[in-house]
Amino acid sequence: MDLCRDAATAAGHALRIATSLPLVVADTDTEAEHLADRHIAHHLEVWREAMESWNGHEPGEHPDNVRKLAGIGPEHIRDNNGAIVGSPATVAARILRLVRDFGGVDQILWQVDIGTMPLARARRSIELFRDAVVPLLREKVAALRAGVRLQAAVAG
Repeated sequence: MDLCRDAATAAGHALRIATSLPLVVADTDTEAEHLADRHIAHHLEVWREAMESWNGHEPGEHPDNVRKLAGIGPEHIRDNNGAIVGSPATVAARILRLVRDFGGVDQILWQVDIGTMPLARARRSIELFRDAVVPLLREKVAALRAGVRLQAAVAG
């Protein structure tokens, strides 16, 4: 990400970062993980099948992508910022971690109907995000901003 930011700055452009990630919010982490893992697994299987068509074409351009994906499961996706999954408190913390790890994110596009997730379940995830995660994020961001202002006042 730093390489992209540096190149944009050198060219006189402001770089805006957007990411698109699966989002599953449930009342508990266990419930969210159980639900998400089924649908992420299905999504990964569809992805593997689609990537099989890349093998054997233009040697060297697409190394054995299916083999590389074979060892990746839902847990790996969740644990490495490839999906945001959990209770409202966990999701808020993971979003803040994602923004920190990326060095700032301007926009996150949420995939709430991953795999074969039923519409009612996706809707519940959106409602929990709206009603529980967003207020937590507002609270945490306000506290972070207040801390930055306090640090600046102490340093100044």
